[in-house]
Amino acid sequence: MKKYFTCVLIAASLLGSTSHAVSEATLAKNYQTCMDNDPSWYSRWGYYLASFNRYEAWDICRGIWSGADIAMMGCRHNKKWLKAGYHCVW
Repeated sequence: MKKYFTCVLIAASLLGSTSHAVSEATLAKNYQTCMDNDPSWYSRWGYYLASFNRYEAWDICRGIWSGADIAMMGCRHNKKWLKAGYHCVW
């Protein structure tokens, strides 16, 4: 029983530490922050936003070209990387 419990705790901690999901609302807020703090960010990245939802971005990008992939876009703000949505990768 003790060995099983230890394995479950290790698995739970690994899953928790690898989960970097960000809510759609946070991505939208970060997107606005990126635009507000760097006027050229929109023309370099913001224009290419597919979605704040990973699965929706996948559908949009694959709908344009079946070989497309998606990637996270973002910007640096206050010495941190802000995730700001998904864009298509050709």
